[in-house]
Amino acid sequence: MIFILYLWPINPKNKIMKSKPITMLTPVLPLLSFSKSYYKKVSWLLFTMLIGYSALIHAQPQIFSRVLESNGSVQITDMKLSDHNTYFGIGFNYNTKGLLFEMDSSAQVIWARTFENVSSGTSRPIQLSNMIPTDDSGFLLTGNTFRGASGWEEDAFVMKIDSQGEVVWSKAMTNDFRFFLNDAFQTDDHGFIVSGHFTHASAPYSTIALVRLDEFGNLLWTRELILGSSMNKAYAVKQIEDGSIMITGHYNNQGTNQTYSFLANLNSEGEVVWAQNYYYESSYAWCQGNDFVTTGTGYLVTMYLNSYLMMGHTDFTGNLLSYKLYRNMGSETYYDQAAKFHPLEDGGFVLVVGDNYSSTFIKTDSVGNVLWKDDLFLLAIDACVTNNNEFLIFGNGPIMGVKSTEDMYQQSIGLIQVDTAGNGIDCASFNPLIPTAEDTIARGATTATSTSRSAVITEVIIETAVEEISTREGCIDFVGSVNEFISAKLELFPNPTKGSFTVLLDRELEGKLVVYNTFGDLVLTQNIFEKSTRLDLTGQARGVYYFQFVVDDKPISKGKIVLVY
Repeated sequence: MIFILYLWPINPKNKIMKSKPITMLTPVLPLLSFSKSYYKKVSWLLFTMLIGYSALIHAQPQIFSRVLESNGSVQITDMKLSDHNTYFGIGFNYNTKGLLFEMDSSAQVIWARTFENVSSGTSRPIQLSNMIPTDDSGFLLTGNTFRGASGWEEDAFVMKIDSQGEVVWSKAMTNDFRFFLNDAFQTDDHGFIVSGHFTHASAPYSTIALVRLDEFGNLLWTRELILGSSMNKAYAVKQIEDGSIMITGHYNNQGTNQTYSFLANLNSEGEVVWAQNYYYESSYAWCQGNDFVTTGTGYLVTMYLNSYLMMGHTDFTGNLLSYKLYRNMGSETYYDQAAKFHPLEDGGFVLVVGDNYSSTFIKTDSVGNVLWKDDLFLLAIDACVTNNNEFLIFGNGPIMGVKSTEDMYQQSIGLIQVDTAGNGIDCASFNPLIPTAEDTIARGATTATSTSRSAVITEVIIETAVEEISTREGCIDFVGSVNEFISAKLELFPNPTKGSFTVLLDRELEGKLVVYNTFGDLVLTQNIFEKSTRLDLTGQARGVYYFQFVVDDKPISKGKIVLVY
């Protein structure tokens, strides 16, 4: 904006002298024959106006809620702020093509495109799960892609884009296992350390994958990390100041319901130095290490321990020194997402916590004490800190609720921007903190093995297409489980499942359960006549499936079921 100020200096005889307009972008004051004192007064006036205008601009919080929609469904998995104050987001569309888009600071989509892997001559999906900014103002994207005649042999996938969103390189990594990449960190040699997992047909069913790449995506080494005999997952990986690697996640053992959080240190070649576990002692406890940051005395860690969110402090070898627990702020996550620390100028942090059914946005101080929380009308994934130190929260929908929708597959992306104090509009609301718990958390040294694994890395040929995404005001849709005509409560458990699961109805009702994959293909139909019915998805590919319970040709209950191995 340009301010134009007309200065009409008055001479001693009160006659108006002609003057040219003076703009704030044109230094013409020295050209006018006014007194020095007049220059000073005018200069000070202009400076004050400029400062006042700038303060006014920055003082006005930009709070809003937006929904991003496409002709098909679109979902988001990660978003980051760019160096030129726009946002890059990744995810997938209705036919599981990888999605990349750019938005301006008010969440208006500038462009969007999808990606497919056409290296084999046949189009294969690309699933994008995570992105990190790089030191050249670009981004590294990670996830997986597919190969083979059946289309379900998974390869790890990495793609580097520049500051404009153009692909610099894209590569797939193949070995004997199904291979998926998630979190990443840029190392001090401008390369990358990436964590993910391998999946196996027999125990252990999932193991942690660690990959070291150079700055051009060339593979330096691959390692497999195992802590438990059944399942192993990693959620955050970072290189610390001494050049070693830190990683956190969870694991469990066969024949037990106890899941353990862990924090582990590895040397620069991926070999284990030490590992510590943390767990809540009960008949069943889901424990998951989410993220960590280095402090002057060790690490500040955040973990889910059963229904609690733990904010704890460890020393530099992972010994738990102190912690606080917050009730009803932790939960098992089905989509390999975890609460991440986002540092703030005041030394504190913000995090998105919760699962696919409820989400909360919290602010902590520098030592991890939770100061306030927002409950979100959104299945939130994470948040970005804006250039004005406000917060853009992103996630997916619709949220399952009380009324049926015509098209349960019309999924969309939800955005909520709140100010520095967490104030937002209808899609975010303050709720009081539940007092911290006094329960005891157990911890101990644990054994971890790290084995070198061979992998082949290849260039991926990418085919792109334009994706039309529109923006509307408001909160994510609230739709789902029961319509106005027939009322019934339906539960599926366990969810996620390794194949077999039970359908429970609160009353006897004759109907039909139908299950679809993400492509919309029907994979299971089962007539339901009783309150409890056992079903099985064994043999289907790992991932998210959608179900409908249909009575008299009308869907009265809808939802998701997650198949894991």
